[in-house]
Amino acid sequence: MKADKFRDPIHGFIEVRQHELEIINTKAFQRLRNIKQLAMTYYVYLGAEHTRFGHSLGVMHLVTRAFRSAIEGYEANFPEAKRQRYEQILRLIALTHDIGHAPFSHASEAVFPAGVEHEDFTVEIVTKTEIADIIRTIGKEFVEKFGTDYDITPELICDIYMGRDAGPSSEYTFLKSFMDSELDCDKMDYLLRDSYYCGVKYGMYDIERLLSSFTICYTNEIPRLAIENGGIQVFEEFVLARYFMFIQVYFHRTRRYFDIMLGQALKEVLPGGTYPADVQEYLEWDDARVFQLLKERAGNSQASKNIVERYVYPRVF
Repeated sequence: MKADKFRDPIHGFIEVRQHELEIINTKAFQRLRNIKQLAMTYYVYLGAEHTRFGHSLGVMHLVTRAFRSAIEGYEANFPEAKRQRYEQILRLIALTHDIGHAPFSHASEAVFPAGVEHEDFTVEIVTKTEIADIIRTIGKEFVEKFGTDYDITPELICDIYMGRDAGPSSEYTFLKSFMDSELDCDKMDYLLRDSYYCGVKYGMYDIERLLSSFTICYTNEIPRLAIENGGIQVFEEFVLARYFMFIQVYFHRTRRYFDIMLGQALKEVLPGGTYPADVQEYLEWDDARVFQLLKERAGNSQASKNIVERYVYPRVF
């Protein structure tokens, strides 16, 4: 299968397959180039202008390495057809898991339509845009190669990631843990990536040792993601890295202040005070459009003015 490569400052060369590249080239995925990973943290840490685009590729890279490491020694339980299908499912989940994020990521989720979260937009984008057709093409190729039991659909991708009942195999829980657990590839990437771009060391840990420590623990013949005994210390290092990033970066008082200002500003300047519920209209919004709107409305919105002019209220205490 034809592959391409992206050069990444965190992981080096990231290889993508032909149909994955087609997903990356869609309008919905390219939008992630204009969605900052850490919202307005660049007002505090000047290098923090990295995006969800690079993070999504990084997670796909890591989930592949983590899966291969975990099943090493258990090849008999993962014949070639199953291994290839599971790996492709994980790569698709990792690639698309953040595709529904709002401008400035979590900072503007306060103005989602009632009852809607960014995961809901992710499901809509994955199942109802051209990305769905690409995933179905991947599934068709698996069916032709291995049989109907090895199909991959956009609905399956979303069901596994969202933790829904995706079929008779409880091994899907095993797959989900690579993307949503105390030790998942999403956290593994953003800690290293955020540390690098913020210019801090708080989120650093021994990624190679951690990956090599992945293994499988079987409970009632069902696989569960686990860490070997020799990897306990690096797992502890990982947990501490996350803790220090939260108290030093993610919960930095100025960063949190601008998150609050952004939420207030958007309620004042967006039509109806929320992002549109229609997924196609929603995809037209990115950081650049939001910031331009804030600049236009700074004259009659104090919150917008505070953001545009980077004005931070002094602390009373």
